Amino acid sequence: MEAYFSSYAIERDYFELKGEKAGIEEITKRYRAGEREAVEVIRAATKYLSIGISNLIMIVNPDIVVLAGGLAFDIPDLEDLLNLDLFGIQRTEIRKAELGEYSGALGAAFIASDNPRLLGT
Repeated sequence: MEAYFSSYAIERDYFELKGEKAGIEEITKRYRAGEREAVEVIRAATKYLSIGISNLIMIVNPDIVVLAGGLAFDIPDLEDLLNLDLFGIQRTEIRKAELGEYSGALGAAFIASDNPRLLGT
């Protein structure tokens, strides 16, 4: 999913579509302003994310999927797309990480601190 839904992927796709380099913050700003290319790139990336999450749900059947990272907090229409991809049978809760974009790193640090072998001590 990193190949299609990450700041790098969105910046790459935006450059390919518009021919102009822009960072993810600028693309997000342009998306909110309704710029056609930014909207197209963000919606395509969101669709790829939806397909990836839907596949995960169909295979693993988790109770919850937690999204973290800078882009996880500005995902348009993700739940609607998931309902379409899952044929309206979504039972998995989709949440955004409460600790912000560094939730994954904080979780890894917490696990490592609770298990000294992971820290090499």
